[in-house]
Amino acid sequence: MRGVPPNKIGKCARCGQSFQAKGPSQKYCDGCRPIAYREAVRICSASYYRRYPERVKLANKVARAKRHDYYLAMARRQHRRTRERLRTMVLRNYSGAVPRCACCGEREQDFLTIDHIEGRARDAEKKFGIPRAGYPLYRWLRRNRFPIGFQVLCANCNISKGKHGKCTHTTKLDGSPTLPSDSEPNSFNSGLIQTA
Repeated sequence: MRGVPPNKIGKCARCGQSFQAKGPSQKYCDGCRPIAYREAVRICSASYYRRYPERVKLANKVARAKRHDYYLAMARRQHRRTRERLRTMVLRNYSGAVPRCACCGEREQDFLTIDHIEGRARDAEKKFGIPRAGYPLYRWLRRNRFPIGFQVLCANCNISKGKHGKCTHTTKLDGSPTLPSDSEPNSFNSGLIQTA
C-alpha cells in the first residue's frame, strides 16, 4: 500500500482508523506508527540474521569484547531479576498472594524461606536429589509443579525448627518455657558484673 500525501486524510494500514498525514507517504496513524516500524525492523533483522549468521555472531562477539564490563553487569542484573521472580513465585505458591510465615505471620519477603515440612532436607537431597535450599530448590520446585511437603517460614522460625524440632512460637503456645528466666543463671549473664 502506498502512503498518503501530507495534509490529506488517510486510512491506517494497521488498525483501519482515519488519520491526517503529517509527512510524505504516511501509512499508519500516530498510535500504530511506532509499533508498525518496530515490526518492520524486527522482520528485516530476522531475515538478515538468517542470511548472514556468521557476520552476526562475529559482530556480537566484537561488541561484547569491547564492552565486557557492561554486558557482564547486564547479565548479572538479568540473572538477579530472574532469581527474584522465581523466588516470589515459589513463596506465593506455598503461602498465598501475600507471602507470609506459616508460624508467626512475618510478611517481609527478605526474611522468608522455604522449609521442608518433615525436616529431612539432607536425606531428601541424598535419596531423591532434591536441593536443600536457595535457587536450586526453587527451580526444582517449579519443575516438579510445586509438590506438597514444603511450607514458607521466616528465617527465625526455620532456624528454631531446625535446632529444637519445632518453632519456639509453637512451644510458647503450648505453655512450656522456651527461654530461661532472668533468675536462672546461664552462660551469658553469669559472667556479668552486678552493679547496685
